[in-house]
Amino acid sequence: MLEIPKKLPTFIPELFDSIAPQNAEICTVTNSLPLNFKNSAKNLFFNRLCQTDENLKYVFTGILFSLGYFPVFSQNQPDSSRIILRISVSEPAIKLRWAANNPILWKKCLQHGFSIERYTLSKDGKILEEREKTILATQIKPAPLSDWEIPANRNEYAAVIAQAIYGESFEVTGMQTTDLQGMVNRTLELEQRYNFALYCADMNLEAATLAGWAFTDNQIVPGECYLYRVIPLSDAPSAAGINPDQYGFDHGCAGEITSLPSPIYFHADFGDKSVMLYWDNKIMKHFFSAYQIERSENNTDFKPVGKPVASVGNEYDGYAMFMDSIPANNVTFYYRIRGINSFGEPGPPSDTIQGMGNPSLKYVPQITGAQVNDDGSADVEWIFDEKGNKEIHSFTIMQSSHFSGEYIPLMDHISNLDRKIRLENPMSVNYLIVVAEPLQGKSTRSHPYLLMLPDSIPPAAPTGLTAQIDTTGIVYLQWTANHEPDLGGYRIYKHNLREEEPVVIRDSLLQEAFYTDSIGLDNLNPYIYYTVKALDKHYNQSEFSQHLQVEKPLRTLPSSPVINSFNIEKDGIFLRWINCEDQICARHILYRRQEGYSEYDTVRIFEGREISDYKDTSVKEGVTYTYHLTAQSKWGVESLPSSSLQVTSAIPNHPQIIRDFRYKRNDDKLEIGFSWEVLSPEKIKLFRIYRSENQAPVSLWKETNNFSITDNNHKTGYTYRYQLHAVLNDGRVSDKKEITIKY
Repeated sequence: MLEIPKKLPTFIPELFDSIAPQNAEICTVTNSLPLNFKNSAKNLFFNRLCQTDENLKYVFTGILFSLGYFPVFSQNQPDSSRIILRISVSEPAIKLRWAANNPILWKKCLQHGFSIERYTLSKDGKILEEREKTILATQIKPAPLSDWEIPANRNEYAAVIAQAIYGESFEVTGMQTTDLQGMVNRTLELEQRYNFALYCADMNLEAATLAGWAFTDNQIVPGECYLYRVIPLSDAPSAAGINPDQYGFDHGCAGEITSLPSPIYFHADFGDKSVMLYWDNKIMKHFFSAYQIERSENNTDFKPVGKPVASVGNEYDGYAMFMDSIPANNVTFYYRIRGINSFGEPGPPSDTIQGMGNPSLKYVPQITGAQVNDDGSADVEWIFDEKGNKEIHSFTIMQSSHFSGEYIPLMDHISNLDRKIRLENPMSVNYLIVVAEPLQGKSTRSHPYLLMLPDSIPPAAPTGLTAQIDTTGIVYLQWTANHEPDLGGYRIYKHNLREEEPVVIRDSLLQEAFYTDSIGLDNLNPYIYYTVKALDKHYNQSEFSQHLQVEKPLRTLPSSPVINSFNIEKDGIFLRWINCEDQICARHILYRRQEGYSEYDTVRIFEGREISDYKDTSVKEGVTYTYHLTAQSKWGVESLPSSSLQVTSAIPNHPQIIRDFRYKRNDDKLEIGFSWEVLSPEKIKLFRIYRSENQAPVSLWKETNNFSITDNNHKTGYTYRYQLHAVLNDGRVSDKKEITIKY
């Protein structure tokens, strides 16, 4: 009988080696942890554990799991507890695998187990109106400890799962124990049990079945499709934080065999008795939990290289990585990989790649100096250990105009005995590299060395300077880039007055041919001026570019326009106005509000200051509108609105209702009395009287239901114009009657 002691023995190195030995040598654990992991208490645990290479080797796999393993089951874990179910269809059966998505639920399910339900959805392509429900299992729990003895003796994955489930303590050793570390260990213990168990279940279906996390449905019928549901059991359904919507679901059809893809983007980088393998993991990790590396010396007999590589924890920029040691250099080896899914099933192999290791050149050249001669040539000297002469066939001089630019061969096939060479026509600015070309393997190269020829000729003055400025004072400058090979950069200058001396904005050289500046808008200067200089790497300065005048976005409000007349026509309302004549005025905007509404709508925008009239043909018949007009500056600042004009649109065939419109002056009381007579007074809703002073446009003055009205607000010497309209009960407006009085 397999005995699990109450205090679990320490995890020995051999156990970790059997799970993921390849990860120990190629990763620096603490430097590759996610930020949220580094900021957690886990960092205390792993930083101390990883202080030695030996400890690092045995903890790396644990770090993978502690980051939240089970790649297929937990790519995007939700916040709430749930069961995640996956199925695999084979010829005689459908296999189910599931997992709890957090350690708390996992622990509760160990006690209560799961039930499995199957619903038949269709038969021979026909959807069933009533689903056939089958209970496949009423309670699946981890097998008792005695049932684990034989599997654990032949299968390290089963042994780890048994320890995770039944071991009273679950510790990773290799560190000195302190009170703080002990507390962290206890905090992490449940998570360690959970992640180790899930990983090992991924690697072996037999072990997953013993643990109660897998089931094989052998009662399937060809042509039928099923929906499976895995339900976590509990004394009280809410105790596990689960509701029916969060049970595990998946579906499959008998006969539709699950196929797995081949790993993609597989390539290799061979070194000295070693090879680094890369392949896509960003896509493949949704299909596979691990990968098996296979190697061959004849491209026929492939053998596994170590244990499977986990699909999480050894990924960089979407690629999984694996480093293998090869027995010898200059011998061709062939590699391929297979993905392994969460059922422990291997997929088809990837494409095969081949290569051979090459011994690394141990000696590196170093440029010690370069001397410019009077004739413009330059002598370049370097050092290289003479012990390496027999390992190289020549040197190559590489050149670039920039430190990080592209280096191209300048001179090659230089004797392996030489340590000095003359460059006949170097550029004014040269970044040089000496490359040692080996007889086999990879070359080595020196660090870049800067060689500059004497230069007193400045660059050309920049051209094409332009600027755009927004209403907040942000200025966007741009100009045509210079093309001198020794160009060092640009300096930007500005001044507030045209005759002022330009002042440099920033001391450091600008490398790009554009710049963003910020200016204040509250001073009285309407303009700001900019200019640019180009400098070479010897700091020779060009002349100033042209001085660019940039107009500031003034915040002053333009003057308001004036609506001075209108005319009601059959097809609309014709308006005339006096434009704003300010130089900053860029456009006029006509607004309109319909009676009964509170918001004004934009009728039309008139660019410039030329248009001064407009017929609004979009009005409805017999509806009263209020108009006003604003001016807007080129910076988007809008004036105060003009005086409002209220006018009612025409109705075709105005009824002839008003028979007489008359007035009587009473100079003693300084008032004017108006009265009128109408036809069919029962058809009239109200009267509207419009009035204007001198040349101003008429506007609505009064509304009344009476047949008379008095005006006692007028001035001597003014001319007044009055218009009378009757509004009928049906909304139509009568013809108008008009009186002009000079008081």
